[in-house]
Amino acid sequence: MMSIRTVVVWSSVFVASIASLTRDRASSGCAARCRTIPSDSAWPETSVWAQLNETVGGKLIQTVPIAAVCHKTLNGQDSGLHDEAKCAALRNVWFFPETHLVDPASPMSYYFSNNTCNPWLEPDTPCTTGTDAVSEYTGPAVKLGAGVESLEAYKFADSYGLVVVGGNCPTVAMGGGYIQGGGHGPLASRHGLAADQVLEMEVVSPSGETLAASATDNAELFWALRGGGGGTFGVVTSVTVKAFPDTIGSTASMMVANNGANADALYSAIGGWIQKALPGLVDAGAFVSWIAASFGFTVSPAVAPGLTSAELDGLMQPMIDVLKAAGLEYTYSSAQHATFLESYQFYQQTASWNVSDYTLGGRLIPRDIALQNTDAVIEAIRHISATAIFSGVSYNVADGVQFPDDVAVQPYMRKTLIGVALGTPLNYTDWSASVAAQDQVTNDLVPTLEKLTPNGGAYLNEADFQQPDFQRTLYGDHYKRLLEIKRKYDPKSILYAKTAVGSEEWGENSDGRLCRVK
Repeated sequence: MMSIRTVVVWSSVFVASIASLTRDRASSGCAARCRTIPSDSAWPETSVWAQLNETVGGKLIQTVPIAAVCHKTLNGQDSGLHDEAKCAALRNVWFFPETHLVDPASPMSYYFSNNTCNPWLEPDTPCTTGTDAVSEYTGPAVKLGAGVESLEAYKFADSYGLVVVGGNCPTVAMGGGYIQGGGHGPLASRHGLAADQVLEMEVVSPSGETLAASATDNAELFWALRGGGGGTFGVVTSVTVKAFPDTIGSTASMMVANNGANADALYSAIGGWIQKALPGLVDAGAFVSWIAASFGFTVSPAVAPGLTSAELDGLMQPMIDVLKAAGLEYTYSSAQHATFLESYQFYQQTASWNVSDYTLGGRLIPRDIALQNTDAVIEAIRHISATAIFSGVSYNVADGVQFPDDVAVQPYMRKTLIGVALGTPLNYTDWSASVAAQDQVTNDLVPTLEKLTPNGGAYLNEADFQQPDFQRTLYGDHYKRLLEIKRKYDPKSILYAKTAVGSEEWGENSDGRLCRVK
């Protein structure tokens, strides 16, 4: 006859499996292929385990490694279990089977614990239940204060023969909304989003407490800060990110003018650009900024870290072939650079960064729609570019993390081939005209792309601030979990932004006063 303990353990496994499978079928990425483990977003919440515990008369056993007495933290939190005397006693009997028999979660074959709670390691070493790929990182890293701008970070890393993933605009401060919104840039196709690189953050909570956020400390907050939006969970004062060895880099630029008589051929050629050139470029590690507007089509620039100019020319050749076949005149140039910083500074010489001079809206176009429904995409681009700037940023960040749910970034970004930022110039002498222009973005231009990408998303840092249904559009399936974390770390909703997590609980009165509505 099975013991009560055996029944409880097997009941726990059965109920947890049912909960895990149910959640897995409703989510993506890891859930579609893997069992759920405690570090996953799909792992049952505390309330679910409490309900299970009630059904078994309070006999549910929570997994606490017996070696937790040798460590100060357990799963990223102060456990209060650390006791040097108990740890010493445990070490003396660690090798006997009887030591582990009393705990159904303690493996006798230590190798299969993945070294997650080793009684011989120092007390400050985290004790966890399960593996932790982020803590296993042993490469170079850079710690940045919140106000450090991308160009400053690039120069600092360059002085050590390294690179870090930062923004395309040199004045973007990496530790703020850039990383907290996801963060793409010239190294994104090669290494992933900026949020994918974070190892630790220092945060001042809304209650005034200074916290460390990492895979082992305040892990929920750490997850939320990597893509869940800036200025809503806490104030980040520093961020530690992975750094990578520097490489050569190449850049390329292209211009095709719209002369008023070649529009049909021009937009057809942009279709060829999407079909024949973009996938190969981003899959090779290039990051491409391009524009379609009333004046024509430009690539400014294509940045290819690790590639020679000849290799980049080869990747651009399909577009050149399209232009030649269409009889379109064009200009093209490329250059090779000894370092990433040199390539970045080369194309910055002709760049202009006046983003605040435009209304703004955005949408993510996934690869499958871009390639399978190209004609409809071109029709939308043509409609938008007739009255506004259509800016396409192309990258491949599908492999930036193992699974899309590993960080809080809108999962739709992992499918994206074209990140669209669009807008019209602001009118500083006619406020009503600027309001009407932003309304055009909200009610006409962005919906043109939404029709192509139902249930899709937008990049948080380049989205319309009037975006309807911003919870789904900007955060996707992560919103529910983000809201729970928001309420945990900011229960009084001290931090607010219009499209930030939890902002639907507030509304602005006609006098400008912010008032709670929920």
